[in-house]
Amino acid sequence: MESSSRADIPAGLIASGRLVLRISTGDSTLVTIEQFIEQFLSAVDFQEPVELKPDTKLSDLPEWDSLSALATIVLFDTEYGKVIVGPDLAKCGTVRDLYALMG
Repeated sequence: MESSSRADIPAGLIASGRLVLRISTGDSTLVTIEQFIEQFLSAVDFQEPVELKPDTKLSDLPEWDSLSALATIVLFDTEYGKVIVGPDLAKCGTVRDLYALMG
């Protein structure tokens, strides 16, 4: 097997000197806010049942904490191929604000 050089790797896949691999589901359709809410609930895995609407305030969620934030960051990366960081989440007040991060 031949080894690859950096010249063989598209520039968009190298970040900060390390290789970033993206696994795509192959489905390029847009995600509705309702689908996003379902995926968000699954990713965060709240222990107590919660009902989310687009205008639900994150601060009103009983289990919105650093682990929930991390799960949200992972959701965006793995499901949507979008890198978000803590300051992005800090700017979000509602579920709709999170959804808007998908751009």
